[in-house]
Amino acid sequence: MKKFYMLVFSLLFLSQSAVIAHAQDTDIQNILKRLDTLEQENAALKAQVLTLQEKQMAAVPAPVSTPAATPVVAAAAAPAGNFLQTKLKTELYGYVALTAAYDQANAGSSSVLNSSTAIYQAPKQAVSATGNAKHRDNLRATAQDTRIGFNFTAPTTESGANVTGNIEMDFSGNAGGFIKDATSANVTGSGTYFPRLRHAYLTFDQNKWGFTAGQTWDFFAPIKADLLNCAALWRAGDFGYRHPEVYLTNKWVNIFGGKLTTKVGAIESEDPFQENSGTPVAGVYTSYNKKIFGVDSTFGVGGIYGKDSLDTLTAYGSHNIPIYATVVGLQLKFTDWLGFKTQGFTGSKLNSFMGGPGSSSTLNLGLNDAGSTSTKGVRSTGGFMQLTYKPVKKVETNFGAGIDAVNNDAYFSSDRTSAIWSTNRSYFTNLKYNLTKEVVLAVEYQYLHTNYLDGMRSTDNRVQTTIYYKF
Repeated sequence: MKKFYMLVFSLLFLSQSAVIAHAQDTDIQNILKRLDTLEQENAALKAQVLTLQEKQMAAVPAPVSTPAATPVVAAAAAPAGNFLQTKLKTELYGYVALTAAYDQANAGSSSVLNSSTAIYQAPKQAVSATGNAKHRDNLRATAQDTRIGFNFTAPTTESGANVTGNIEMDFSGNAGGFIKDATSANVTGSGTYFPRLRHAYLTFDQNKWGFTAGQTWDFFAPIKADLLNCAALWRAGDFGYRHPEVYLTNKWVNIFGGKLTTKVGAIESEDPFQENSGTPVAGVYTSYNKKIFGVDSTFGVGGIYGKDSLDTLTAYGSHNIPIYATVVGLQLKFTDWLGFKTQGFTGSKLNSFMGGPGSSSTLNLGLNDAGSTSTKGVRSTGGFMQLTYKPVKKVETNFGAGIDAVNNDAYFSSDRTSAIWSTNRSYFTNLKYNLTKEVVLAVEYQYLHTNYLDGMRSTDNRVQTTIYYKF
């Protein structure tokens, strides 16, 4: 019996131990599972934290270390390679040009330097003792057509206006008596040229209004011929030049589906007789742009009015001579590769604006056949036309012609006609090839034909080649 009880107690103890062991094993497995889940969640949280840190580092720029303060040295030299710094956004542009020109009639230069730029008319042929006209071939080469300019842009004003400016120059300036001529006592040396200011102006634009002040192209005659010869077609149909001026621009609302723009202002012609009058030359120009039958068309009409004072010329007495002109223009863009433009003018006393003969102001005032003084200025009428053709992307060709004619040549006496012509014509064609985006090769042929008032006719065949490196 005693053994029986011992056996029962032993079985009960073993069964209880097994139950306890089984419960403990279940709890351990649950704990291990929870630990494994926690480890996985912890790894996922670490990955998310790393991802967020990487994104934050990419969004925030790296801190810039501040160098230790150093004493300021007066007039310290700027490190090599620094560019000119201004408060405005500045853009440098221009090109280096090497030009060679051959002409058949010994055409002179347009400045006192030995330039490759031909004068505006065919030179009057010198007559030898035997009465034969002299023709002499001439070849000139120069780099003075090189050009450099700066565009400036100011920050937009609080009212939303845009202010821009421009300064541009080349090296065809007047030497002030010093010429490149081996026979002159004032030789400056081979290749010595002088800077010439072409443009210096600012423009203020806000909404449909604009204001321009400075020296730039005459706003009343904006259409220009595209020639390699820097003399262009001036005094042969191309009217208007660069002068100090100020004008307002108004871009009106669309009218009949087109854009109407007007410009009104004042010009300083830099003619001493006009300056003596004490008043500027007033100018106006209106243009209208619209597509007509699919052709981008721009029509323009304008004019100027001023006066010359002759008080400083005792031979002419005390009176004024009016300066006036009417200008009309048309530009057509048929396609991206074909365009046409033309401009014409008529007026009086226009020598300062490249209209009429370019001799001295006294001659342009006029003398009548009897030799007495005349109060009328020289009247002239002219114009030009040009066709532009771009057969491929890298090639551009231009074809054009122009004429300028004196209307009242009777006001010149026979002994004052040596430098005055009755008609001056010019025909041209050129080819420009873009070897690269920076390098342009160009060649041009120009024919000049001038009829002088004394009955002499002069012609000149001119060929010019130019290599441009644009920057």
